[in-house]
Amino acid sequence: MTCKNCETQLSDNHNYCPSCGGKVVHDRFSIKSMLGEAVEDVFGWDNKFWRTLRMMFVNPREVVVNYLNGQRGRYMNPFSLYGFLLTISVLIYTIFSVQVLELMNGLQTSSSPIDQSGWNEQVMNYQGILSFLFLPIYTLMAYFVFRKPYNFGEHFIISVYTFSLISVFGLLSTLIGIITGNTMLYFSMSYITMFVSYIYVYQSIYKASIGKWVIYILKFILVLFLIMLIPLLIGIAMSIYYATQG
Repeated sequence: MTCKNCETQLSDNHNYCPSCGGKVVHDRFSIKSMLGEAVEDVFGWDNKFWRTLRMMFVNPREVVVNYLNGQRGRYMNPFSLYGFLLTISVLIYTIFSVQVLELMNGLQTSSSPIDQSGWNEQVMNYQGILSFLFLPIYTLMAYFVFRKPYNFGEHFIISVYTFSLISVFGLLSTLIGIITGNTMLYFSMSYITMFVSYIYVYQSIYKASIGKWVIYILKFILVLFLIMLIPLLIGIAMSIYYATQG
């Protein structure tokens, strides 16, 4: 028996091709098998979504490195995974928009000089779009911090998988925040899990020492500072320009 995708020789007990990761189909096509496969794709514990999600928790290196090495049949495409999780996030933000907005505005006190409620509402409404738009910025930071052996495009894939994992914790943080109504708990869980997930994925890939991580963190802070400095300098330059024109 051979794999129908890559023609690799398979044994009868293979459920997935060891070469391309494609599922081995033993039975002939039928309406029953089609419906069963559709249900399995959505709810099955061993479908690509759950399999990819499980491995991102257990061993993210296997998912990311195998995908980069061309073994893309067994795990879910990173953009599909991230898009699916963002869709769930948007649904939760839409259904519980009032509660989520209360959480986001919870850190603002009556004495705050700036009212951020309008800004927070816009961020909530366009959360999905903003998440995708910020991905290249996150990737640029990771590229300058970690660099070799991966190029920018490969770091982009790593970033998408990383933020897929972060999205799961973000969903949990949001649901717990909605249930408890505790703003501090919501923000604490969101930022801590994001930081831990980021380190967990990259440590799994790079196997770096503590000393190396100190260097990575210092480089990250430097790159973040430079990225924040660029729009600030542009704003100052534009202000000076318009002041001189007036």
